[in-house]
Amino acid sequence: MLEKQFIGQIQEFDYSQGAIKLDALDRKIFYLLHKNSRFSYTTIAKALRISREVVSYRIQRMREQGILLESVTTLDHRKLGLRSYRIYFKFKRVLNEKELVTFLYNIPQITTILTCAGSYDLQVVITVYNEKEFRSVFQQIAQKYHLFIEKFEMTEILEQGLVGTNFLFKKEEITSLYRLLEHKGSSFEKELRKRKEETNLLPQLSTQDKNILEIIKLDSTLPIKELALTVGLSPISTQKRIQMMIAQGVILQFYTLFSLTKLGLQWWQVLFKFTAVDEKKFITFIEEHPNFIWYTKLFGKWDYQCSVYAKSNARFHEIMEEFFKEFGDTIMHYDSLVIYNQWKYVQRVF
Repeated sequence: MLEKQFIGQIQEFDYSQGAIKLDALDRKIFYLLHKNSRFSYTTIAKALRISREVVSYRIQRMREQGILLESVTTLDHRKLGLRSYRIYFKFKRVLNEKELVTFLYNIPQITTILTCAGSYDLQVVITVYNEKEFRSVFQQIAQKYHLFIEKFEMTEILEQGLVGTNFLFKKEEITSLYRLLEHKGSSFEKELRKRKEETNLLPQLSTQDKNILEIIKLDSTLPIKELALTVGLSPISTQKRIQMMIAQGVILQFYTLFSLTKLGLQWWQVLFKFTAVDEKKFITFIEEHPNFIWYTKLFGKWDYQCSVYAKSNARFHEIMEEFFKEFGDTIMHYDSLVIYNQWKYVQRVF
């Protein structure tokens, strides 16, 4: 398996020890790294009025605790000429999970693997260039497991959005933290905030551009000089290429992956099918709600999939009641899943 990846929703976590508690300083550092993993320790230290050594120590401790994981670069697969399909599987009987995950993991076009409970047992994301490639991958799965599959649902991913970790703070605290802006250029925060509106134009990326993406997709904190040396370009050229790909919408965000289970939170996914929905109102709601972390816009049986984190079933129920008050009259049907583990999370470039 790849060394740099996100695995571990519940893996190797000793619940008998209780959830890890973050103090106010930890939470602020966590939030800033999640907003932009390229913020330097010096920038974070100045923003929080502490020493760089304290920032380094706190980050290292959260990594050792398993709260902070790898730092990645989020890409728009459509701008790379790719299409991604999320498939939900329900099996007739229990499978050997290790064997199943290993088989799927070794198929390079499968970029995400999750095991879950509810109406579905497994989710995979298949990222391909064309229908022929997709059929080839799906046939590999079907041929090996057709006797076990009870049903499956296929959707196409149209858009994905990370809406943050606002549950860590009060609203006024978030506002003050978000003012942070690193001007020297290595974090690209200025470019990310000034990104132009979505266009349908497919960027003409060179092999060198894609080489940059291939490296930083699983290591978003790599210094520009080191990245430039690896791809055989000057630091200035490398920086300009990244700036260009941000402006074109190829690069969406640099952020640090996390395991909120270590903080005593469970991961739910909620699937929605709407009769009609005000998309702007919908996105605004989940951006402002502290327990919604991620959303995916889909085409198929479901319109949206949202990741929700909560400390208990009761709190999850309250969150859904809040959502239904706003959008209940537009929901055709919905479903919820408990996510056990995300075994693979990579993004395809080539």
